[in-house]
Amino acid sequence: MVVIVAAGLLAGACGGGDGSTAADATDSTTTSTRGDATTTSAAPTPAPRPTTTTAGDRDAEPTSTTAPPATTAPAAAPTTAAPTTAAPTTAPTTTAAPTTTTTTTAPEPARVSVRTTDFAFVPASLSAPAGAIRFDAGNDDSAAHTFTVQGTSVDIPLPPGGSGTATATLAAGGYDFRCRIHPDMTGRLTVS
Repeated sequence: MVVIVAAGLLAGACGGGDGSTAADATDSTTTSTRGDATTTSAAPTPAPRPTTTTAGDRDAEPTSTTAPPATTAPAAAPTTAAPTTAAPTTAPTTTAAPTTTTTTTAPEPARVSVRTTDFAFVPASLSAPAGAIRFDAGNDDSAAHTFTVQGTSVDIPLPPGGSGTATATLAAGGYDFRCRIHPDMTGRLTVS
């Protein structure tokens, strides 16, 4: 938005009239607004023109006066508000001590292998240390069998030509094993 204020413009400023009026100085101010910034400037005042007056009669000697120059305030410099920005902040850095993870894995279980051949366990006598024991059993016969350790959860079904595994944790002692389908198929496990 631009606003122009002009004051003091008179008809005689351009030399019109009967010559008996003095020309007034012309002052003008321009104000412009853009966003939040306002700029004000003053236009220069033209130089005063001499005025001539005649006293009473035509035979009198003309008197000439010059008006003192008008003063104008200096134009204000345009002002624009600078955007404000906060100084960057840095969070303190914390370094954690490295963590040490200890993973304890259970030892591999002891392994015991047995096969059924001609309706018998081979070998018929097995041994293993106390603790976790993995049992691997296979069937070489054309009939189905089981490998069952008495007093434990080990009970592996063995289809003809098939195999199976089971794991159990056993304390030291003696354990009998057998085939549930053929009760005369037996053997002995010693855990020390």
